[in-house]
Parts: sequence; C-alpha cells; structure tokens
Amino acid sequence: MGILFFFSKLSVGDHLINRRKSSPTSLGADGKISGPSQSARRRKTQTVSAAKMLHGATEENMAPAYAGLIAVLNETAPIGMLTDALMKCAKFTEKVIPKIVKQKILEFEKSHTNFVRSVNILYRGGIASKQKYNSIRSSLTMWLDETGLAKFTFSS
Repeated sequence: MGILFFFSKLSVGDHLINRRKSSPTSLGADGKISGPSQSARRRKTQTVSAAKMLHGATEENMAPAYAGLIAVLNETAPIGMLTDALMKCAKFTEKVIPKIVKQKILEFEKSHTNFVRSVNILYRGGIASKQKYNSIRSSLTMWLDETGLAKFTFSS
C-alpha cells in the first residue's frame, strides 16, 4: 500500500514520488528550478502550497510559510549547499546580502565596541589625523581571505 498525503490541493502519491526521484529538483545557473518551465512552475507552486499549509500562512499573510522554509534551510542545509544555491540567486546577491551588510555596518558603527576602539586608535601614540584614523579603521574591519575575497568584521 502506497503513501498518500492530502493537503488541500496538494496530494503526493507513490507515482509522483517515483517520478520526482527519477528527476529531482536542481537549481539552474539563474537560481531558478531547472527543467521544463511548466514542471518548474508546478514544483514551485506545490512547494509554496505545502509550506502555507504546514506553517499556517494565508494568501494575505505569507510570512509564516517563508519563515518556515527559511528556518528549515537554516537548521538542516549544509553551509556549502546554502552558499552554492544563494550565489546563483541574483535577488540574494544583489539585494538581500548588501542590505544585511549595510545594516550590520550601521549597528557596528553605533556599538560600544566601535566607540572604545575608535577612542583607542585616536589616542594611541597621540591624536591621529582623520586620514590615519580612516586607514587604521579600514585595515581592522576589512581584509582579504586566502581566496582573495574581501572579508568584514561585524562582531560587537
């Protein structure tokens, strides 16, 4: 006897499970589901429908569904897999990540740690010029990792 789940308009039977296993979902270079566009749309719709039902979302309030999807990825997906997937998604790399970085920088600039560090830099060996201060600040908050990519320090 096969497994059969019913969620409103979403039902998953043995036949569908076997077809999906033979053609699993993968991301294309553009960060979208690869494969025929109709199949990709159907998989996206079924995923969103299942998330809505599992997490209590409605058409007017999708926040619970998105929160549930993100929480599951955050808790279960390996960092390498998340990195590879998100690097393909222009929405994340061009809009979300810069917004997060900007927010973290603003938080750090207002932090007590930054204030203490700034005063320490200014008074270490005499008051520094603005140019010297900015040079020191940049060297302490940004560096290149072994791959040559810029890294920033955000901890407060």
